[in-house]
Amino acid sequence: MSIKQFFECVWKQASDPMRIGGLIDAGAYSLRFGSNECVAREWAEFIAERQKAEVALPLEAKTVNPNICAVLYYDRDSQSEPEANTLYAWRFGKGKVRIGGTSEASLKAKGLTPDNYVVIFDEKHTTGGDIKQLPDRVNLLTYNKDLTFRTLAQAAKRARNLLLEQDLNIVVDRKMRKELYNGGATVGDLLISAFKEQVGQKELSTLNLIKDQVNMLTQLPAIQKIRQMIGRKQYDGGFAGTVGQLKPFFFSEVSEKPYEQFGRLKTFGECKRHLKDKVDRGIERFIKREPEADLSAMQSSGERLKKWIQENQAIPKRCEIQQTDVGLQQEVHQQVEQHREVKIEVEVETEIETELKRYLSMDFSLIEKEPPMTMERLKSLISAVCAPTVETQTVIPLCEQLKRFNYEVGGKKKAYETIFSAPLYGTKAFFYPAMFDKIVPIFHRLQRQPKQLLVCRTGDGGYRSLFLSEREAESATPLLQTLQMNDLPDCRGCWLIQPDGKPFVGVPGVQPLNLSDPVVKQVLFETLVLGGDLQALERRDQRTIFEEWLAGGKELKVPFLKLRALSLNDPFQKEALLSSHSIAKVCGAEMPQEVVGILCKTRLERERVDLGSVHPTSALEAKLLEDREQLKELHVSYLKHLGIDWNRRESDSVTKEALEALKSRNPGLDVTGDSEVLEGLAAAF
Repeated sequence: MSIKQFFECVWKQASDPMRIGGLIDAGAYSLRFGSNECVAREWAEFIAERQKAEVALPLEAKTVNPNICAVLYYDRDSQSEPEANTLYAWRFGKGKVRIGGTSEASLKAKGLTPDNYVVIFDEKHTTGGDIKQLPDRVNLLTYNKDLTFRTLAQAAKRARNLLLEQDLNIVVDRKMRKELYNGGATVGDLLISAFKEQVGQKELSTLNLIKDQVNMLTQLPAIQKIRQMIGRKQYDGGFAGTVGQLKPFFFSEVSEKPYEQFGRLKTFGECKRHLKDKVDRGIERFIKREPEADLSAMQSSGERLKKWIQENQAIPKRCEIQQTDVGLQQEVHQQVEQHREVKIEVEVETEIETELKRYLSMDFSLIEKEPPMTMERLKSLISAVCAPTVETQTVIPLCEQLKRFNYEVGGKKKAYETIFSAPLYGTKAFFYPAMFDKIVPIFHRLQRQPKQLLVCRTGDGGYRSLFLSEREAESATPLLQTLQMNDLPDCRGCWLIQPDGKPFVGVPGVQPLNLSDPVVKQVLFETLVLGGDLQALERRDQRTIFEEWLAGGKELKVPFLKLRALSLNDPFQKEALLSSHSIAKVCGAEMPQEVVGILCKTRLERERVDLGSVHPTSALEAKLLEDREQLKELHVSYLKHLGIDWNRRESDSVTKEALEALKSRNPGLDVTGDSEVLEGLAAAF
């Protein structure tokens, strides 16, 4: 989109374009168009063309103010000036004119008054620029998904009479709007999105700061040790050895295999616990490499840091704690096949667009405030789930909750409750996030995600699972930990876990959940289905189960997964949907190319070199290899066959055949003792 097309689009949708007097570029749209000067020049040409076209129209029919003769903007005085901080004007028919200051006197000196100019506040000056405007002016405020609440509030106040006479028209990119809270349907949704972004940025900054502090705990002693050796002029071999030992603590190396960062599964855990464990592991690693270090001082610093971590309220509750390699050939596909994506995306739109729009358009602006989880309530939930007959007044069965909402499209009812068979339940806080007990469709973005499960063993040896809201799980974690540490009967046979089976609470001595139990496996599988986690469902260990599950009722199950994956507004889940091998197979569609089959040529060649290209036909052939080049290229799976174990010369047929073959190659060799065999092997190789 060009600059003029942007203004054409805005002018068509504005309720009163005559009043538009400024562009507050909080969303940094100017960066897309090149520079402030480009935007000012094009906007001036746009207004001038409209003024010329509307010269004969009466004032009430005009769409631009006929008095406008300049566009104000910020630019650099010279190339040496680091930022655009000087006010300029693009005068109609005259071009660029330097104004200098933003005061009313500076503008009057150039013949400019609030009734004959419009102004551009670029991203930097949305928090500090102040140029006088007429009281009834409307300002265009650009918005993007990375905008924080503080920046949004500061930008809005460039209109000094906001909420009195002046108004704002918020400009949002249609494609980006889908990523906002509730699709950015209302101004309130935009405010919530900006506030969430601000909280997220604050949490990320705090997390990075604390990670730096954790690294500094071992970095400073390492640097101090090396400086001491330099001060003593100890430049012998010991100095090089010490530097080599301590190098990992003050020097970060870039991997020679950058492609290994792809094709990994993310694992999430409790952030504070992960950071405190990282402190302990860092000290332990350092002491192993430098036993002479002051352990007590490091531990004292570590305890202070852990206390700060525990008390810090800005740390995110969950964070990525590790990455697990999922196999040799798995790699993230970097270039999307556009024709395939468009084809499947059109199919998805024609099948579910109407249904999804119906659910997402529902207004649940009043959100229920959650009460904190207490010990009594936790015990009552555990008791209700473990009871021979589930108390549905306390916990809500998933299937019953799905029945309570009328899922239909085109008059055809969708019985989505029939696709679930595992014993899945949820708390009221999980299923009813809106006030007045309004039933929220499972595909609405207000519906909480099934990421926290309280799994309980029943009296007959079976299992039931209870979905908790994020806040419930957060407050239940220390309570359950207390119960388990004291080995109280209320919590025996209870586990608070994530959908991948990993626990929230880890207490030494507590028996872990049996993840191989058929009921538990079914619970975890259907939890992934309910969450629309196609990335997890398409893993190799899940694919067979997933395809079998899809085959039994694909008419309901496939649309459910499509709706669920798209309602998450997660680009990774959308890509997983577009490339789902299982869905394509069950539906009889053209098979999309699997991610695991898309390999970088460089990576493939590197793996071949690393693993070896020589594949002997038998273990005996591997033992008898003589050619040095073949030995260098021998595949790693045959390395175990190299060498001869003298103690197995009678019991192992391969060893016996190898010794006989060596003797036939060297007729004078007597293979009756260790020394002779070793000499014979040396001669053979």
